Amino acid sequence: MQYFENIREHNSLFSVIKHTKELKNDFACKLEIHIQPTIEMVYVSDGRFDLHINGRTETVRTGEIGIVFPFQPHGYERYSGSDYIRFDFESELAMDFFNLKHNVIGEKSVFAASEVTQYIIKKHFTESNNLSKLNIQSLLYSALADFTDQIKLVPLGKDNNVLIKAITYIRSNMDKSLQMNDVAKALGYSESYFSRALNKNAGFGFNTLLAMIRIESAKKFLRETDKTILEIVLECGFGSERSFYRQFRDITGETPLKYRNDLYQ
Repeated sequence: MQYFENIREHNSLFSVIKHTKELKNDFACKLEIHIQPTIEMVYVSDGRFDLHINGRTETVRTGEIGIVFPFQPHGYERYSGSDYIRFDFESELAMDFFNLKHNVIGEKSVFAASEVTQYIIKKHFTESNNLSKLNIQSLLYSALADFTDQIKLVPLGKDNNVLIKAITYIRSNMDKSLQMNDVAKALGYSESYFSRALNKNAGFGFNTLLAMIRIESAKKFLRETDKTILEIVLECGFGSERSFYRQFRDITGETPLKYRNDLYQ
């Protein structure tokens, strides 16, 4: 998290990270493909921010927003000299939207922020720190309205549903020893079809997906609880502390303890 300034304290519903080009250590950064259980949104006030999602790259430019829904595999690259704000929202903040749009996906993920959305961002996230739940939800729903007004929504394909079902199953059983053939069988798919569908829609295989989901759960425990490393290892299904440390560092680029400590600096 060393690339950012103005890190708001994480809570169970949202977090806000603001980056400005005035930072003395300003530099470009790239985050490899990953998944997370939240709605992630990036608003660029000046500059550009590349979003890699669903096998394509979309550029978020000044006055635009890039949005990522829960468990969409994605990565990004931001450029030095850019101003942007990155938001993470728990999906429960937009349940009305997901109840209506649960079986569709956008053809694109980048759209223009309306005057209303830009006003909310300026008033509550640029000129002040008024981060109440209602202000957060007003921004989220305004952005989702912009998204549905501008982006064509298409039904989720069969392969997309395989990824969603796999993620749901893994999250419910992550404390167990999970093998691809067992998960495929439990979901009613052949192992070969299950493997192809995951690679097509996620861009990586079962073992990487499993590790990402476990790491995201571990990060939540590190942020929001005082659980020990051993407790997290057991609850998230890692075979050992050594395996946990290795996978956490491979995916996040830092150790679990550094991740936890950085949240409070």
